[in-house]
Amino acid sequence: MTKRQEVYSAIDGERAHQDGLNPKVLSIGEEIALALRYTNKALESWSDDFNPPEQEALATLRKLAAICVRCMEHHGAPKR
Repeated sequence: MTKRQEVYSAIDGERAHQDGLNPKVLSIGEEIALALRYTNKALESWSDDFNPPEQEALATLRKLAAICVRCMEHHGAPKR
């Protein structure tokens, strides 16, 4: 099992990568659309890969997590 700190580090690395690709602020709707697109990509990757662990699906989930983090960085992160 991967430690939470390692997971957050992977997401931080993905966020840095995303900022390098496109530093503009997207609307909440644009972020949700991207999140849905990457959710579907993760599901497709997972369903096409029968050799655990499904690395492509996990890489796509890392991207998805970073998209969600970026949205909350730009638009707020309400507390539970």
